[in-house]
Amino acid sequence: MHARADMPPARSLAAMTETELYDQQGFLALPALFPVAVLDAFHRQLRADLGFAEGHVVRYMAPDKLLRGVTVNIHAAEYAPLTTFHWGLTPRMAQLIGRDLLPSFAFFRIYQRDEICRVHADRVECEHSLSLTVAAEGEAPWSLSLATTDGPDSKVREDFDDRPFASVPMRPGDAVAYRGIDRRHGRIEPNPNAWSAHLFLHWVDADGRYRDRAFDRVRQPTVPV
Repeated sequence: MHARADMPPARSLAAMTETELYDQQGFLALPALFPVAVLDAFHRQLRADLGFAEGHVVRYMAPDKLLRGVTVNIHAAEYAPLTTFHWGLTPRMAQLIGRDLLPSFAFFRIYQRDEICRVHADRVECEHSLSLTVAAEGEAPWSLSLATTDGPDSKVREDFDDRPFASVPMRPGDAVAYRGIDRRHGRIEPNPNAWSAHLFLHWVDADGRYRDRAFDRVRQPTVPV
C-alpha cells in the first residue's frame, strides 16, 4: 500500500488484526484474495455467456459521470452468476471486517486504457464494499485511492482536494474492503493497462440502519441467463 497521508506507525499496524485495521483505517488491503486462475475463468465465462464476441457487449456500454468516457457496466441483476459470487462471498467478508452482513448489490465493470474513476462517496447500500480486480490486459498495477478520514460528500471530484488519502496498488486477484459511504475513493491515476476488469460488491450491516436496502430490492433482472 502506498500512503499519501499520515498513517499510524508501521509497527502498530502490523500488530492489528484485519478487523482492527478495517476499523482503524476505514479500509483494508487484501492482496491475492482470489486465485488469478479462478477469476480468469469467471471473466471468460461472463464474456461467453453475454456474447461479447458476437458484439452484444454494446448493450452494456454507457457513459458514467465518474468516468471520462463510455464503460461496460453489468449489474448482478443482469447476470445471475455474479449474484451467486456476491452472496457466496458474504461470510468471508463478514469474517474479515467483524460484522454480520447482508448483500445489497454488485456489478462488473471494464475500464479502458487511461481511464480514471473520479473521487466520490457511495450510496447507503454500500455501507461495506469490496473492490476486486478480476483481469487486465497488461501487468502494471492500478491503484485504488481512499480518503484516510471520514467525510461523506455527495460531490464528485477530480481528486482529494489536498485532503489525506492512501493508494493501494492492485493487480488481478487483489481486493480492497472499505466503508463506501464515508471513505471517499477513486482511481485518480490513469489506467496503465489496455483494459482492466473489476467487480464491485456491496453489503449492509445485518442489524444496521440500512438493513432494508439488502438484496438490491430496487433492481429487477433484465437479461435472463
